[in-house]
Amino acid sequence: KQWYQRRVRANYFIQTNLRMFRGFNRGRGRHGGTSRQNLGLALLAFQIFQFGIDRIPLVTLVTLLTNIGVYLQVPKLFDIHMPQTHDVCISYQGVVMYREYSRLILSGFYHLTDMHLYYNMASLLYKGTQISLKAVN
Repeated sequence: KQWYQRRVRANYFIQTNLRMFRGFNRGRGRHGGTSRQNLGLALLAFQIFQFGIDRIPLVTLVTLLTNIGVYLQVPKLFDIHMPQTHDVCISYQGVVMYREYSRLILSGFYHLTDMHLYYNMASLLYKGTQISLKAVN
């Protein structure tokens, strides 16, 4: 009986503390290793500085910074509610059946891993620049 109570208390302690650190295990890759953790953020920073911050159009830069801020969960620092990833991913049931149209917009700002963020933002960096150059001409 005593070992069971210790086990229940230990499980409760682990579960409550895991909730506190949710989001820190991002970037672990497909196989769960930690060797690539935050590599995507470092690559994205390198890509932005190599491209040149002064050359990035304002709309593209704001979109990049917004995506990075949502990934790093910056709004939580200011007690702003952020929905969980499963609440914003695009799903037929959520959009069509439950009419949760906010999923169509919010899903573009949520990324599961840092490499996912890197690939999307590197693509946005080049495509956003090309589109703004064509819009000016």
